[in-house]
Amino acid sequence: MRLPLEGIQTAIPHPGPRAFHVSPQQLALNGSAALSTLGMGLVVPILPSYAESLGGTATLVGLLIAAFAATRLLVALPAAWLATRIGHRRLLVTGPAVTVPAALLCAVAGGFWTLAAFCVVEGAMAGSSATASTGLVLSGAPERKAGRSLGSYQAAALLGAAVGPLLGGLVGGEFGVRALFVLYAAIAGVTAVWLHLALNRPIQSAAGFTGDLANGGQRAWRVLAARSLLPLWFLAFALAFSRIGTQLVAVPFIGARRLGLGPGEIGFALALAGLASLAVFYPAGLLADRFGRKAAIVPGGVGIAVALALLAVGDSYAEFLLSALLLGLAGGLAGPAPAAHLADALPMSQRTLGAGAYRLSGEAGAVVAPAVLGWSVGSGEFNAALFASAALVAMAAVSFAWLASSQAAAAATATATVDEPILARQQVSEALDDQ
Repeated sequence: MRLPLEGIQTAIPHPGPRAFHVSPQQLALNGSAALSTLGMGLVVPILPSYAESLGGTATLVGLLIAAFAATRLLVALPAAWLATRIGHRRLLVTGPAVTVPAALLCAVAGGFWTLAAFCVVEGAMAGSSATASTGLVLSGAPERKAGRSLGSYQAAALLGAAVGPLLGGLVGGEFGVRALFVLYAAIAGVTAVWLHLALNRPIQSAAGFTGDLANGGQRAWRVLAARSLLPLWFLAFALAFSRIGTQLVAVPFIGARRLGLGPGEIGFALALAGLASLAVFYPAGLLADRFGRKAAIVPGGVGIAVALALLAVGDSYAEFLLSALLLGLAGGLAGPAPAAHLADALPMSQRTLGAGAYRLSGEAGAVVAPAVLGWSVGSGEFNAALFASAALVAMAAVSFAWLASSQAAAAATATATVDEPILARQQVSEALDDQ
C-alpha cells in the first residue's frame, strides 16, 4: 500500500515562528491538570489514616491504595477509546463532574467500604480525565512543538501535586480530615465548569475521530501492539517505576532507616526533586522539539540510572540530596519527550489511543514499583533492587535509541510501499531525530 503524501508531511517540521504561544485550549488543559492534581494531593496523603479511622485494617488500607492506583491503570485505554467516540470535551467535563458527588460521599462516609467504593470512582475519573487531556494536548499541539506543549502541561500538573499536600495540611489541621474531601469536591466542580466554558467551541484536531475508530477495540490493540512503539511503552513503564518507587519507598526508607533523617529532611529532599523537575519540564520539551526526542530521552534515562545508583551507595545527607536533585533534573528532562514522540509516530486520529497506551504502561510501572521495592526492603535486597531499577531505566532509554537508529535507514523508503501507516510515520520521525 502506498503511504499517502499527507501522512509524511505531518511528520516533517515546517519552518515558522520560533515562539511558542499557549492557545486557550492548552491553557484550559494546563489549568485543569493543575487543579486535578491539587485536589488529589489534598486527600491521597491522609487516605490511609482516614480509612483506618473508619475501621479499615492495615491490610485493607493497603488494598485500597493499590485499588486506587490499579483503577487508573485499567481505565487508561478504555478512556482513550471513549474520548475518541463521544468527544474529548464530554469526557473531560464528566470526569470532575462525577468526582464532585464521589468526594462529598467520601467526606460523609460512615464506614470503610463506603469510602473505598467512592475512592475507586475518584481514581477512575482522575485516570480517564488525564488520558483524555493528554491525548488532546498531543492532538492540538502545533507541528514539532509537542514537546513544549507536553512540558507545560506536565509542569502544571506537578505544580498542583506539590501544592496539594501543603494546602491539605493547613486545611486538615484547622477543619479536620473530612473537610479535605469537601474542598476536593469544590475544586473538581470548578474544574468541570472551567472546562465546560473553555472548551465550548469545536475542539482543535478532534474532527474525524469517530469515523476513523469505528472498530475502536481493534484499532486500540493495533496501537498498543505496534512493534515500532514497544520501546516507548517499555520506557514509560521504566520511568514511572523509578519515579514512584523512589518517591514512595526508596527516598523515605533510605532517609529514615539508613541515614536517620527526620520527616523535615526527607521532605526537603523530595521537594528539591520536585522543584528541579518543575524547572526543567518546559526547557526539556523545547530541547526535544529542536534536537529530536532522543536528545532528551537518552540523557534523561542515563541521569536517572546514575541517580538511583548513587542513592544506593550514598552514606551521607549531601549525597542523599545530590541523588534527589539529579533524580528531579533527569526525570524532568526525560518527562515530556516520550509522550511527545507519539505526535511524530501516530496520525492525529490515533494520538489519543497512543496517549492511553502510554499511560497504561506508566500506570503499570506505578502499581508494580511500590510492591517490588517494598518486598526488597523486607527481604534485605534493597540495594540490589535499586541497581536493578537503574539498569531497567538505562535499558529502556538505550532500547529506544537503538530502535530509532536501526530504523533510520528505512525512512528513505517510507514514501514507497509499507505495511502499516504507524510504522512508516515512526520511521520518518526517527530519521528526523537522527538528523
